[in-house]
Amino acid sequence: MRPIPSFSLQLLFTLSLSLLSTGVAAQSYVGIAAGKMSASLKCKNSCQTSATNLKLTGGVDLGSNWSLESQLNIASTMKGAFERINANAESSISHKGIDLAALYRWRLNDKFAVFSRTGLAFTSSEVKNSNAASASTTRYSALKPVIGAGLVYAITPLTYLRGDLDIRQARSDGSNTNITGLSVGIQSAF
Repeated sequence: MRPIPSFSLQLLFTLSLSLLSTGVAAQSYVGIAAGKMSASLKCKNSCQTSATNLKLTGGVDLGSNWSLESQLNIASTMKGAFERINANAESSISHKGIDLAALYRWRLNDKFAVFSRTGLAFTSSEVKNSNAASASTTRYSALKPVIGAGLVYAITPLTYLRGDLDIRQARSDGSNTNITGLSVGIQSAF
């Protein structure tokens, strides 16, 4: 399968920002979070199937319970001898992506709320095979659904601690790979 050009990623990002900016009267927010992501990659012998993950979030509240948000995800590199990559030596896989999702929040009290989110994620994966005889780099792209849930805690009326669990798919090694992410961060409304 041919990788989706970077133009598609830029178009999705531009569309996300345009949709977020339509809520002129609505409250906007930004956030940053860090955590771990793990991929359902199979190993030939030993490999690393989890990595640190950085998330940047931008969103707009569309009412008291609904929001529209976009997240940029950048994960560190996983290394190992992965089963479906046909590598006899160490390989490395890195993921980055952007998603656009609707978020619904249930307020538990003045401080706590839980939420669920669903949308589409564009994920780009880069696989580097370090086999000395035939070193190569392959890029895979996928547009797949993303689902998630989380908890927010109000530190102040405009600043929140946020914990996220999300599940998405990517094409890391030529086939679909499930990616589960867990992150904690801070979010500020303006």
